[in-house]
Amino acid sequence: MKIKIIRLFFLAFFLFPLNAYQQSFTMSAGLLTDLGGAAPWVGLGNATSSNNVYVTCALAAGWCSNEVHATNFGFAIPAGATIDGIDFVLERRASANASLAMSGGVLKAGVQTPAGCVEPNGYWTNIDTYLGCDNFCSFLWSDTWTDADINNPLFGITFSVCNSAGGARTAFVDHIQITVCYTGGALPLELLGFNASCLNNESIKLRWSTATETNNDFFTVERSSDGIN
Repeated sequence: MKIKIIRLFFLAFFLFPLNAYQQSFTMSAGLLTDLGGAAPWVGLGNATSSNNVYVTCALAAGWCSNEVHATNFGFAIPAGATIDGIDFVLERRASANASLAMSGGVLKAGVQTPAGCVEPNGYWTNIDTYLGCDNFCSFLWSDTWTDADINNPLFGITFSVCNSAGGARTAFVDHIQITVCYTGGALPLELLGFNASCLNNESIKLRWSTATETNNDFFTVERSSDGIN
């Protein structure tokens, strides 16, 4: 009887909680594109990971950088999921402490959504810091979203940086990430089989196998003696 209770509880863990609670995925930009202008970004392939190799832009006093589109984030949000919020951050610094400010927005199929944002504090130090628009899991950028919109390679962000300091500064961007929060949708795995066996009346051995897994890092097994607590 204990084996049966544990088996049912384990299967319930897979079939219901994963589908009921809010989840989030954070992915890094795969492609940066400079849209052109008088203040270009250099080293556009350097912002796909946090490694102290930078995308840079030299800004004279009062200048704003060219606009950049960051796309190809590689999301795989499950079909039918409800998108609850989207946030993005840049790991960035300045050549010297300065009044720099990032302004940006989210791209849907390569087009900026109606809402945008301006970095809250408008001040960059010469130390790498992650900062964005502080909308974690609570903002949809005045648009509606489906899993297909997020998984589209042209989903991403657009940003530029303006220098209001009294002298020239260089903006450095090391890493760009988007976090997407969602609920529901298809389960991120397909379970092929599950087996529980009693070993010497002292312990339970669990075995399971999956056909597919999407963005799955590990499994958590919970046990109960009565199927309730």
